Amino acid sequence: MNEELLQDFFKKSPLAFSYQKAVLDGQGTPTDYLFLKVNDAFEDLTGLHSDDVVGNNHNTVFSAAEDFTPQWTLAYSQALQDSKPVILDQFHQQLGIWTTTTLFLIDAPFFACIYAPRQESLVAQEILDGLEGLESMMAPDFFRKRLEEEMERSDRFHDPLALAVLALDGLEGMQASWGTAVVREVLVQLAETTASLIRKYDILTLHGREQLELLMPKTSLPGAMAVAERVRSALDRIEHPVVGKVTATLVVSERTPGESLEDWMALLEEALESSLANGGNQVVQVAGVLPSALDAGLLEWRPFHASGNREIDGQHQELMRLARELLPLSDGADPQTLAVRIDSIVERLVEHFQTEEQALSDAGYPDLEKHAKIHKNLVGKAFQLKESYRNGAVGASAFASFLAKELILEHILKEDLLYFPAIQRKG
Repeated sequence: MNEELLQDFFKKSPLAFSYQKAVLDGQGTPTDYLFLKVNDAFEDLTGLHSDDVVGNNHNTVFSAAEDFTPQWTLAYSQALQDSKPVILDQFHQQLGIWTTTTLFLIDAPFFACIYAPRQESLVAQEILDGLEGLESMMAPDFFRKRLEEEMERSDRFHDPLALAVLALDGLEGMQASWGTAVVREVLVQLAETTASLIRKYDILTLHGREQLELLMPKTSLPGAMAVAERVRSALDRIEHPVVGKVTATLVVSERTPGESLEDWMALLEEALESSLANGGNQVVQVAGVLPSALDAGLLEWRPFHASGNREIDGQHQELMRLARELLPLSDGADPQTLAVRIDSIVERLVEHFQTEEQALSDAGYPDLEKHAKIHKNLVGKAFQLKESYRNGAVGASAFASFLAKELILEHILKEDLLYFPAIQRKG
């Protein structure tokens, strides 16, 4: 095959190709690489034009934030050592695509890559390839990183984000009756069923050895509940040859803007435990931290919340009332009305902190400086959220989340308790 035919093959191949040169340091260790040529299929897969790729390094073409250097360096070194292709999976954050990349040497330091699109929902057979593989294949750190990235993206672009936890019903009895091998088969069945019903950008992963987690970007609670019900219903129609009918329980939650990963997961785990205890084979909607707090009366004033200073206690009661009133309205009322209400709450908050710090100074509270710094941080965040709401950068629910969770639940009902003895001693 002559040079012209090879060039024509490279350009017209339906497979995405790139031709690169490794950049080596003084010790011959690869530190970077340059794109020398890409074909039409590469452009189609990535959406990048060859003019934007050829002559540039990885970070210029994709994103410095992806930090792919350790992964490709290891792959290049392995290909050089073993004299055979190396396959690796990449998520190109800037492009929003997964690829399975096959790297092979041409004539070191020159190498080539073949790229194939890879669905982001991880296929069941790949996940559940033996009990040892269950934990290692899923790379919990990888999933957590992706989850945190999606949370950040959700907050930035105001996109909904939903998460479901799936668990087999009667797992302990299944394990005792039929053993690990059968349990693995049933987990495969659950994963296959789930994978067949989700979108390519949903992320399915194993949680521990017994549960699956399904992350659904840009999905509100009704959409996530519909997916979960399809999975439950589909599984309900399948019979395992040994176990017979297998059912699963799914708990589903849409993240509240600003809600921490720890709080979100804690809600799901608690709901799952309760649902399994109540019979299973169901899809359960899990309220976010803010509706849960409201429904449980956690934002209601109680006698044991009294500090001993009537002015402080009155202001605490007022802030709790304002939080209860704002939560049901957030993102549902007239924006101008909400903006005025938020401005008023921030003013009350500043006044309260000034009153509280003066009272703590009069009482000789030894940790006043530390407490005042906490106030300063809270005020700063309140002003930031207020302006962000007015600019359209966040919804009112973000401010409501801050008010209920960070100010009321975590500060007033926890940190403020520390100064009560000093206030009460002063009388």
